[in-house]
Amino acid sequence: MEIIECTSLDQFNTLLTSSPLVLIDFWATWCPPCLMLRNMMTQNQKRFNTDFPDLKICSIELTPENQTWVLKKWKINAIPHLICYVNQEKIDEFKGFMKYEKLAENLRSCQDQPLKETLCAKIRKRRSKTKDQKQP
Repeated sequence: MEIIECTSLDQFNTLLTSSPLVLIDFWATWCPPCLMLRNMMTQNQKRFNTDFPDLKICSIELTPENQTWVLKKWKINAIPHLICYVNQEKIDEFKGFMKYEKLAENLRSCQDQPLKETLCAKIRKRRSKTKDQKQP
Protein backbone atom coordinates (compact mmCIF):
# COMPACT_ATOMS: atom_id res chain seq x y z
CA MET A 1 0.00 0.00 0.00
CA GLU A 2 1.20 3.41 -0.95
CA ILE A 3 -0.21 6.71 0.28
CA ILE A 4 0.46 9.31 -2.38
CA GLU A 5 -0.27 13.00 -1.86
CA CYS A 6 -2.17 14.14 -4.98
CA THR A 7 -2.02 17.84 -5.72
CA SER A 8 -3.48 17.93 -9.24
CA LEU A 9 -6.00 16.21 -11.45
CA ASP A 10 -3.21 15.06 -13.79
CA GLN A 11 -1.42 13.41 -10.88
CA PHE A 12 -4.66 11.69 -9.84
CA ASN A 13 -5.29 10.44 -13.41
CA THR A 14 -1.76 9.04 -13.60
CA LEU A 15 -2.22 7.26 -10.28
CA LEU A 16 -5.60 5.90 -11.33
CA THR A 17 -4.07 4.14 -14.35
CA SER A 18 -1.13 2.77 -12.34
CA SER A 19 -3.07 0.33 -10.15
CA PRO A 20 -6.25 -1.76 -10.37
CA LEU A 21 -7.32 -0.65 -6.87
CA VAL A 22 -7.23 3.04 -5.93
CA LEU A 23 -8.76 4.65 -2.88
CA ILE A 24 -9.06 8.44 -2.71
CA ASP A 25 -8.92 9.94 0.75
CA PHE A 26 -10.29 13.50 0.96
CA TRP A 27 -9.24 15.09 4.22
CA ALA A 28 -8.34 18.34 5.98
CA THR A 29 -5.85 19.17 8.72
CA TRP A 30 -8.59 20.75 10.88
CA CYS A 31 -10.73 17.56 10.82
CA PRO A 32 -10.07 15.19 13.78
CA PRO A 33 -11.83 12.15 12.17
CA CYS A 34 -9.72 12.70 9.02
CA LEU A 35 -6.53 12.63 11.07
CA MET A 36 -7.70 9.52 12.93
CA LEU A 37 -8.39 7.78 9.60
CA ARG A 38 -4.96 8.70 8.21
CA ASN A 39 -3.35 7.46 11.42
CA MET A 40 -5.30 4.17 11.19
CA MET A 41 -4.16 3.67 7.58
CA THR A 42 -0.53 4.36 8.49
CA GLN A 43 -0.63 2.04 11.52
CA ASN A 44 -2.17 -0.78 9.46
CA GLN A 45 0.12 -0.45 6.45
CA LYS A 46 1.38 -4.06 6.79
CA ARG A 47 -2.18 -5.40 6.91
CA PHE A 48 -3.13 -3.36 3.84
CA ASN A 49 -0.05 -4.68 2.02
CA THR A 50 -1.02 -8.25 2.84
CA ASP A 51 -4.75 -7.96 2.17
CA PHE A 52 -4.62 -5.51 -0.76
CA PRO A 53 -1.19 -5.68 -2.42
CA ASP A 54 -2.32 -3.56 -5.40
CA LEU A 55 -3.90 -0.81 -3.30
CA LYS A 56 -2.77 2.76 -3.82
CA ILE A 57 -4.23 5.53 -1.72
CA CYS A 58 -4.52 8.94 -3.28
CA SER A 59 -4.53 11.46 -0.44
CA ILE A 60 -6.12 14.79 -1.35
CA GLU A 61 -5.99 17.46 1.31
CA LEU A 62 -8.82 19.93 0.89
CA THR A 63 -7.27 23.39 0.80
CA PRO A 64 -8.25 26.70 -0.78
CA GLU A 65 -5.56 26.12 -3.44
CA ASN A 66 -6.95 22.80 -4.72
CA GLN A 67 -10.62 23.34 -3.99
CA THR A 68 -11.46 24.30 -7.59
CA TRP A 69 -10.15 21.18 -9.35
CA VAL A 70 -11.39 18.87 -6.59
CA LEU A 71 -14.93 20.24 -6.59
CA LYS A 72 -15.12 20.15 -10.39
CA LYS A 73 -14.36 16.42 -10.39
CA TRP A 74 -16.10 15.21 -7.20
CA LYS A 75 -19.02 16.32 -5.06
CA ILE A 76 -17.51 16.24 -1.59
CA ASN A 77 -20.00 17.28 1.09
CA ALA A 78 -18.44 15.65 4.15
CA ILE A 79 -14.99 14.57 5.29
CA PRO A 80 -13.34 12.21 5.67
CA HIS A 81 -14.65 11.07 2.32
CA LEU A 82 -13.27 7.98 0.55
CA ILE A 83 -13.90 6.96 -3.06
CA CYS A 84 -12.93 3.51 -4.32
CA TYR A 85 -11.94 2.87 -7.94
CA VAL A 86 -11.43 -0.58 -9.44
CA ASN A 87 -9.84 -0.78 -12.88
CA GLN A 88 -10.32 3.00 -13.28
CA GLU A 89 -14.06 2.75 -12.60
CA LYS A 90 -15.65 4.45 -9.60
CA ILE A 91 -17.31 1.72 -7.55
CA ASP A 92 -18.33 3.20 -4.20
CA GLU A 93 -17.95 6.03 -1.68
CA PHE A 94 -17.60 5.99 2.10
CA LYS A 95 -17.88 8.84 4.59
CA GLY A 96 -16.57 9.20 8.11
CA PHE A 97 -13.99 7.47 10.20
CA MET A 98 -13.88 3.67 10.15
CA LYS A 99 -11.64 1.03 11.67
CA TYR A 100 -9.42 -1.19 9.55
CA GLU A 101 -11.88 -4.10 9.53
CA LYS A 102 -14.72 -1.98 8.13
CA LEU A 103 -12.52 -0.31 5.52
CA ALA A 104 -11.14 -3.71 4.46
CA GLU A 105 -14.70 -5.07 4.16
CA ASN A 106 -15.65 -2.09 1.99
CA LEU A 107 -12.57 -2.54 -0.22
CA ARG A 108 -13.33 -6.25 -0.70
CA SER A 109 -16.89 -5.38 -1.66
CA CYS A 110 -15.57 -2.90 -4.22
CA GLN A 111 -13.20 -5.49 -5.67
CA ASP A 112 -16.06 -8.01 -5.99
CA GLN A 113 -18.48 -5.55 -7.61
CA PRO A 114 -17.11 -5.65 -11.22
CA LEU A 115 -17.06 -9.47 -11.08
CA LYS A 116 -20.69 -9.56 -9.87
CA GLU A 117 -21.74 -7.18 -12.63
CA THR A 118 -19.99 -9.30 -15.26
CA LEU A 119 -21.66 -12.47 -13.99
CA CYS A 120 -25.09 -10.78 -13.93
CA ALA A 121 -24.58 -9.54 -17.50
CA LYS A 122 -23.72 -13.08 -18.65
CA ILE A 123 -26.83 -14.49 -16.95
CA ARG A 124 -29.04 -11.81 -18.54
CA LYS A 125 -27.51 -12.54 -21.94
CA ARG A 126 -28.15 -16.29 -21.54
CA ARG A 127 -31.75 -15.67 -20.48
CA SER A 128 -32.26 -13.36 -23.43
CA LYS A 129 -30.94 -16.01 -25.86
CA THR A 130 -33.18 -18.64 -24.27
CA LYS A 131 -36.25 -16.37 -24.65
CA ASP A 132 -35.34 -15.62 -28.28
CA GLN A 133 -35.02 -19.34 -29.06
CA LYS A 134 -38.42 -20.12 -27.52
CA GLN A 135 -40.27 -17.41 -29.45
CA PRO A 136 -41.50 -18.38 -32.94
